[in-house]
Amino acid sequence: MADSEEPAEPVGEEAAAEAAAAAASSGSGAFKYPDGASYEGEWSTSADGAVQRNGQGTFVSATGDRYSGGWVNDAMEGQGTLTYSGGAVYAGEWKANAYAGAGKYSWADGSAYDGAWQANKMNGQGTYTDSSSENWEGAFFNGNGAGLLLTQ
Repeated sequence: MADSEEPAEPVGEEAAAEAAAAAASSGSGAFKYPDGASYEGEWSTSADGAVQRNGQGTFVSATGDRYSGGWVNDAMEGQGTLTYSGGAVYAGEWKANAYAGAGKYSWADGSAYDGAWQANKMNGQGTYTDSSSENWEGAFFNGNGAGLLLTQ
């Protein structure tokens, strides 16, 4: 074959096999795990052939925690909401299974933090509302809020 020629396109059975392999490498559906957890949503097959959550979907753990949102390579990523079985809720941005970016965490007692997150910790500007509905605003670093101002 000369350098300028393009490789031939697959035809017949070869083309059908390639199309079937491509179709089988992603999709959507429902899965049950041996421990009782479940997933419903989009998935894909990794390079080693493992099925992994990719796209939008909902995972419910065996303990009742429920995550609905984005998945990338089997990790929570992008926008999503995690509702814990104990009543706490995090709604916001995710990166590699961690709260990252803008989000709101609400505890079961009614207190909440709305602001910036990094590696599952309050980090950056935010507002903490305590269970008495008092708002504390300011900069948080690594989960701590030294120097917060009561704004209500």
